[in-house]
Amino acid sequence: MKLPEIWEASVDDSCPPPEEVDVADAIDNLVFLAVESDGEVVGVFVSTLPDSSGSIEAHTMMTKKCRGRMAIEAGKKAIEWFFSNLGCKRIQSWCFSDAPNVIFFAKHCGFSFLRNRDRPVSRKGKQVEILEFYLDKPVNP
Repeated sequence: MKLPEIWEASVDDSCPPPEEVDVADAIDNLVFLAVESDGEVVGVFVSTLPDSSGSIEAHTMMTKKCRGRMAIEAGKKAIEWFFSNLGCKRIQSWCFSDAPNVIFFAKHCGFSFLRNRDRPVSRKGKQVEILEFYLDKPVNP
């Protein structure tokens, strides 16, 4: 998570530098799924536990070694795992409007656009929107 290529893509200007962030405080309430390639961790999915409505919030952190088809395949496997193992009904996520690769990834993993958040944020000194996406658990016929 604190690798420069992941950190810079995941934060806005209001976030502290990575050395000031301690994820250990939140680990008890999160689920992590590693993405491996040739025995090397090349990414991770992280999600909350389901809330009272059965929703989780999930995010993707991939290194440059996990892009395109590989990332989408990993994303679809993570989605299946979340629905099967966490008992959730909906996966929610968000990304910055200046991250077309993340929007592409979300859409190709089956997510639908929900809305723009009310407040834009600043990234590298430029105003960007926060886009929210969701994916409902498929209903078995």
